[in-house]
Amino acid sequence: GKELWRTDGTQEGTILLDNINIAHLPSEISEHIEFKGNLYGTALSFIEGFELYKSDGTPGGSGFVTPSDLFSSSAPRNYVVEGNYMYFIARRGLFSGEAIFRSDGTKAGTKPYLATGNDIKSIDNLTKVGDSILESITDNDGTEVYYVDVKNDKLNQLSNIKASSPAQFFCGNDSL
Repeated sequence: GKELWRTDGTQEGTILLDNINIAHLPSEISEHIEFKGNLYGTALSFIEGFELYKSDGTPGGSGFVTPSDLFSSSAPRNYVVEGNYMYFIARRGLFSGEAIFRSDGTKAGTKPYLATGNDIKSIDNLTKVGDSILESITDNDGTEVYYVDVKNDKLNQLSNIKASSPAQFFCGNDSL
């Protein structure tokens, strides 16, 4: 199945870094991002489900970075790097909704970042714009645009457009 490999473009220089899923199932590695010199992404573990995965590019230098408060397929996705942290969307637990997580790249330093409430149905479209991160949050009232002010650790609603459905964000020159 899909596993993590490294290559220099030659047959001799192509090596398997990690057979992530020992159950002979594909590891479904996806959503790669470089952060602090390592490769992070989402991978499938037979035991844990879809979790945050890290590799330093060497055999034996790969493994899961599973938040200590998540034990059942957190399904991390939509990674964004801002400053010394990586932000992403993940489930908070088996019976909880989604949250924005912040990670310094370690297991101990990966946790829910800002409380978003239990009425959140989904979070999508994490997009870095300047010093902020935009996202769309769907709750019982619909989908609205919010931004994370990472300098002040605040989640703020950018707009209150009833019945809006922001689908994708594009930015250029630090503007949306």
